[in-house]
Amino acid sequence: MFAVIRPLTMLLAGLLGIAAIADAGPSGRNHSNSPPALIDREVLFADAITQTRISPDGRFMSFAKPWKGVTNVWILPVGQPFEQAWPLTTKDRPVSDHFWSQDSDHLIIVVDQDGDENFKLLAVDPERRPESEADQGHARILAGEGTASARLIAVPNDNANHILIGLNERDPTRHDVYRLSLDSGQRELLIRNEHSIIGWLADQDGRLRLARRHSDDGGTEILSVADNQVSHPVYRCGPHETCRPLRILPDGRRVWMLSNRGEDRDLIGLELLDLESGEVRVFEHDPAREADLARVLFEPTSARPLATLYDSDQPRMYPQTDGFASELAWLRERLPEGQLDLVSQSADGRRALVVRSLDADPGTLLLLDRDQQTLDKVVELRPRIPLEAMASTQVVRYPTRDGLDITAYLTLPMGADPERLPLVALIHGGPWSRDRWGFQPEVQFLANRGYAVFQPNFRGSTGFGKAFLNAGDREWGDAMQNDITDGIERLVERGIVDPGRVCIMGASYGGYAALAGLAFTPDTYTCGISIVGVFDLVGLVEQLPALWQPYRQTFIRRLGDPERPADRARLKRQSPIHHVYAIDSPVLIAHGAHDPRVQRSQSDRMVAAMHQAGRQVEYLLAEDEGHGFRQRHNRLALYARIEHFLAEHLGGRFQPWQEHGLDEHLEAMTVVIDRLEQAARDSR
Repeated sequence: MFAVIRPLTMLLAGLLGIAAIADAGPSGRNHSNSPPALIDREVLFADAITQTRISPDGRFMSFAKPWKGVTNVWILPVGQPFEQAWPLTTKDRPVSDHFWSQDSDHLIIVVDQDGDENFKLLAVDPERRPESEADQGHARILAGEGTASARLIAVPNDNANHILIGLNERDPTRHDVYRLSLDSGQRELLIRNEHSIIGWLADQDGRLRLARRHSDDGGTEILSVADNQVSHPVYRCGPHETCRPLRILPDGRRVWMLSNRGEDRDLIGLELLDLESGEVRVFEHDPAREADLARVLFEPTSARPLATLYDSDQPRMYPQTDGFASELAWLRERLPEGQLDLVSQSADGRRALVVRSLDADPGTLLLLDRDQQTLDKVVELRPRIPLEAMASTQVVRYPTRDGLDITAYLTLPMGADPERLPLVALIHGGPWSRDRWGFQPEVQFLANRGYAVFQPNFRGSTGFGKAFLNAGDREWGDAMQNDITDGIERLVERGIVDPGRVCIMGASYGGYAALAGLAFTPDTYTCGISIVGVFDLVGLVEQLPALWQPYRQTFIRRLGDPERPADRARLKRQSPIHHVYAIDSPVLIAHGAHDPRVQRSQSDRMVAAMHQAGRQVEYLLAEDEGHGFRQRHNRLALYARIEHFLAEHLGGRFQPWQEHGLDEHLEAMTVVIDRLEQAARDSR
């Protein structure tokens, strides 16, 4: 993102009694005289253009877009109207990601099966149109057949026909490294991963140079790699620090690093490490001293930083060259409002894709031609979104009961005074992640239905320094949950939120927080919604999936070790599965049957326990999903049930689910809990 929209303006700071609230959207957007029309669920959740890429030779644009309701890869020759784009893949499972080969002759497609995250890599010819809707033959499987999972490591410059991939065929807990031919599909083993490596970095010529792993104490080691042999550490950071190599310079000697190593440093910044001497030069930390470095924009061939990006309240970008600063000024003259993001560049840097967006605008894709000095609109990323009905998102800060400062986001429904509103506390997953300012369809969906939406970055969230991140260690359900409660109580105290109409909702860790909130602070909430949530922390640590085994020490450090009696007792106390009788509010739980991260048994057991305890619970299970709902029919069904559930308990608006013929699918997803309990008894 190139710039903040405007200087922050004090709007509701007096109302909330917190450090600052910024009106980031058009003036008065949240205070129209009447609520906007109900927005169709499909417009918000099933109609988006994502994964925008430009080919290295600059001749094509590729992007992900629904084809017959399923996210597939499309392609468009540069300079052609967007309507001339065609689907390059016609898969019945959403494409997870895609990449270009260095010579632009192949697109590499990443897909899994029913959400199991056993990713396959496919190769397609970008200039070949499918001959029919059923034409799948042009997509060749490169790697990841069966239960193996493949990942892309590098697209080298030295041989455009080859890429480097990781593949866990030999050992499901670790990826060996192969050189793979895009033409023939033949692969050559380069390194057997005998060191629990979790990440590799190659130079521009495709030579593996660095490997990253977690040490026994939960710290991180950056290891040298020479002649496809892993050797000595060249950089270490401790268990409460973060370090990761980003980009090797063309000289092969220096590498850009993300790091906050050192007792005197809290925020992640950019460093330059000399691999031969070990000398480290600090390049930059956040000039505002507020946030971790979020991203570096590099020049494609020289690996010189063009700009650094930070997310605090809103995104900020700092140009690192005079040329890029001039280009940014030129762009800002043509796009005076909104945040700008340079999302993809051709190999020679002549052409680039730029996205302009707002919190209340999902964005416009533009093509920048640096030689011609032109900037042309390509397409609206969500073309059916009614911008006049989008609500603005405000930045809020508040102190917790023990003195931490929390950055959160508050979105108020249009056409409603900020007084005694129904609230949805929308809790992010991870928990080692964060909420950011910007357009979010889930937030707009809830605001359009009449709810204030509160998104707190509780302790343990990333982006705010290592002290804030580490403050969440072993605090699931305790201080982390208090941070959420404190924010809601502040909104209630200031009269913005009706204390009798508060629902807590989230996915993954957010699903845990939803049930933890109902169990540990039952008087705060009217209802709860958990999607792919965790309810048994002992089970989570003891049943880590194979691909997470190299991170086991991190989980033990952050959560606790179930083999230690004191830790096990605390983890049980923090687990909602052991507090079902404390939950008095109605609950909606949803899960994917093939979830590889949080086993569906977590939700099965929680639902059965609540039902046995006489608590009000509903359960949706998608048989073709994993850790999240990606299929169009499942997403529409899930959010249809969510809005009806919220309307029943908070009194907001809703769209009849019959409008998309969801009756039968919702019925198929709804689990008969009596049968679930019987199955659980039979399995004992």
